[in-house]
Amino acid sequence: MKHTMQKRFRKRKDQRNALLFQAFQKLEVQKQSKWQFIQDHSSMPTKSISNNSDIFIDWSIIDLCLQPSTGLLHDGARIERKQQQITSLLNHVRTALCAVNKTNESNPVCVEFGAGTGHAGLLLAYLEPGCQVILVERKEWTATVALERAKQAGLDNLTVFTGDVEMFSETADGHNFDVGFALHACGTLTDAVQNLCLQVGASYAIVPCCYGQVAKRGPRSTWLANTLLTEEFIALASASDFTVPADDLQFPSTHNFKTAKICMTVLDVDRNCFASERGFNTSLHSLIPLNCSPKNNILVGQPDFRSGLPEFYSFSPQDYSDTLLDKIDSIWTVFRCYLENSGFSRESIQVFASPKTNFRLRCRFQVMRFQGELQYVMWEKGKPCVLVKDFPIASTRICEAMPVLLQQVQKNCLLESNLQAVSFLSTLAGELAVTLIYQNKDLCDEWADQARLLTKAVSANITGRSKGIVRCIDTNIVHEQLQLKDGRTLFYQQIEGVFSNPNGAVNIMALDWLCEIASKISRAEQSSNNSTKPTLLELYCGNGNHTCALAPVFEDILAVELSSKLCSLAEENLARNQIHNVEVMQIQSERFSRMLKHGLQYFSKKTGKLYKFDAVLVDPPRAGLDKSTLELVKLCEHIVYISCDPVTALTRDLNELQYSHSIRSFAVFDQFAYTSHLECAIYATRIKC
Repeated sequence: MKHTMQKRFRKRKDQRNALLFQAFQKLEVQKQSKWQFIQDHSSMPTKSISNNSDIFIDWSIIDLCLQPSTGLLHDGARIERKQQQITSLLNHVRTALCAVNKTNESNPVCVEFGAGTGHAGLLLAYLEPGCQVILVERKEWTATVALERAKQAGLDNLTVFTGDVEMFSETADGHNFDVGFALHACGTLTDAVQNLCLQVGASYAIVPCCYGQVAKRGPRSTWLANTLLTEEFIALASASDFTVPADDLQFPSTHNFKTAKICMTVLDVDRNCFASERGFNTSLHSLIPLNCSPKNNILVGQPDFRSGLPEFYSFSPQDYSDTLLDKIDSIWTVFRCYLENSGFSRESIQVFASPKTNFRLRCRFQVMRFQGELQYVMWEKGKPCVLVKDFPIASTRICEAMPVLLQQVQKNCLLESNLQAVSFLSTLAGELAVTLIYQNKDLCDEWADQARLLTKAVSANITGRSKGIVRCIDTNIVHEQLQLKDGRTLFYQQIEGVFSNPNGAVNIMALDWLCEIASKISRAEQSSNNSTKPTLLELYCGNGNHTCALAPVFEDILAVELSSKLCSLAEENLARNQIHNVEVMQIQSERFSRMLKHGLQYFSKKTGKLYKFDAVLVDPPRAGLDKSTLELVKLCEHIVYISCDPVTALTRDLNELQYSHSIRSFAVFDQFAYTSHLECAIYATRIKC
């Protein structure tokens, strides 16, 4: 029996070692810079702290009630190691405090999580009397010991919260602190502390422990998730849990510890990468000396935010015209050969400029605390790092609602708790929908009651979202009215979370341009065939934005869209505008194109109608047209192509279309003012032999 158990143990160990070797090889190949750091960090020599060190704390002059010995530690060797651990950790906490003090006029707040009897937090409160320290401890008896020690030391800048991280996060203090720290926080507690610090925008210094606990949750960062298999990650977590006898001070030189140190470092680099993806500057350090604990990594992170707009928004209304001209110059450079072949000059390009301010009808911001205040944050270079005080490119309704919403949410713990992001959707008609996006939030009736009050405060429809849960207060629909140049007023419904055009003014210009092109197509077809109005195939019709405008010009329109939500919206919008000559078909464009075995004819089983298409309108996603759709488009006499990525997708597709069609009109629409993006549209007709 004993021999069998030993054999099984050796087999499991061999399997784990094989997975570790496999994981290390992948890490070395995938990210050599990270792997080099992991190796360097894991092989750092054992160090000691001299009296000349910046992080030296003279424990001989510290009050007895603040010594680890009064916190239920009695073994002399353990007390010394605990002092070394606290000294190393507080070095990073106090460094973070220095950065906070430079930017914060009020006294900074530090929170120790898993505080136990308060070894580290009590000393910090003593060393930093201008700092408010909160100890968070879920065990009532250890929290009582910590509070008694604080009273003995006469620390009036320290309080104790009895409860776990989640309970603390729901309090006012849990939304408003500057530095979070923990000494030997178990695997799940380390993650919880880091999550809360990321959510409120607080710096952190954490010494993790119990790495094996994280095996089931998998990697935190995109980097590691894209590198390792599940079983390889589990092997790393398992190998990280290295323990030694209490009197063994030579363990840093052993092979087993060196392997465990590499595994621990991989998991902690993964944690820091997760924070970096969310706008934090991060670093990884070790407790000094290494032999004060086998779990000796220190995770350090600070928010890296600045105010303003991301670099991709060069917002300067007085320079808008010049900026747009630069974009047109770039487009002309890219499309010159195609346009000149069709007899176009640069001046022939039709340009539709955006309003200079308040043009964007929808936007989304991350939300997190920074320096005690709830802030909007935007992404730049892959991470949220730009604090947004105002957003002048957004519609007037959004600009008015933004500060009011933050003020109301900040005063309400139920609304703010676990809030990750806010999405705004407005219309030219003046309506506004706001979506509060949460992480693991129970959108209970109490939340709904508070959200209903928020609805009145910001005069907007409020919706809450959390991992598949959607709760609307009244409605998540807004109504739009678009006044076209020909005198028509079009009515649309839009739903939060479903695509709609971001720039309402430019959208109207695009609809007017499309109607002019459609009229040209209609005149050309009727004069050549002396027949009725032409029939249009519209691919990627969305919510029927273009369809409603073009319907009067064509005899029939078959509108194709993959999204069921957009198809429903399109049918609703057609009905609102009393349009009856359009059929909406939910199907992938590529699949529909393959169905047309007889060229440009399609028999609809739904309506019993045989469509013979004279023209096609395509408004594909950024990737452009797939091969099947492109082959179908080439068959049409008239092509209207709208592209949101003209430099890549449209040029690629024009390489095929230029041999069969000639460009008759070329327009640019500045849907995304103050960015490098420009939407382009072409009207092309078949080249006559």
